[in-house]
Amino acid sequence: MKAITRPKEQQRSRAFLSQRPSLETASDFSSEILIQVERYGTFLALVLILSVAFSLNLWLVAEDSRPPPWDYAGYLSASIRAYEALRKGSLQDLVSMLSDPYRPPLFALSAVPFYALFGASYESSMLTNLLYLAILVVSTYKLAKILHSSAVGLAAAGIIWALPGVMAYDRILE
Repeated sequence: MKAITRPKEQQRSRAFLSQRPSLETASDFSSEILIQVERYGTFLALVLILSVAFSLNLWLVAEDSRPPPWDYAGYLSASIRAYEALRKGSLQDLVSMLSDPYRPPLFALSAVPFYALFGASYESSMLTNLLYLAILVVSTYKLAKILHSSAVGLAAAGIIWALPGVMAYDRILE
């Protein structure tokens, strides 16, 4: 049986229902909360991956007391020459460093801010590698997220960081 309602009561019940969140609104609200939790949870997981990678690499660099091998020492000296040229304001030294046909200048120049902050040393030059590691991990995550999902993106970011070749090159200035 259908209940017969009067127009005035319908208006009051509609006004009351419009003040209360409907089931659809509550569902939208809870799905919005889940989206926010997923977004921040994914962000925190990515920060955790980068934190572990940075911590492990910094620890390994601090524990390794061997001098850099031949080629890596060349990159280290090129980056220190770039820093010294910029610090002194010597355009001639900077041009000679930039005109090296063997070593491209971007990496040497990207180490300069770390030298300015922490001093010109092998350990501070390794921070440049951490910058590029962060770019690699985040771009791998973003690419996998676009291609599949956020969970696959996090897995790909963790795998790319844990690859032995990537871990080894994080501690080598090149």
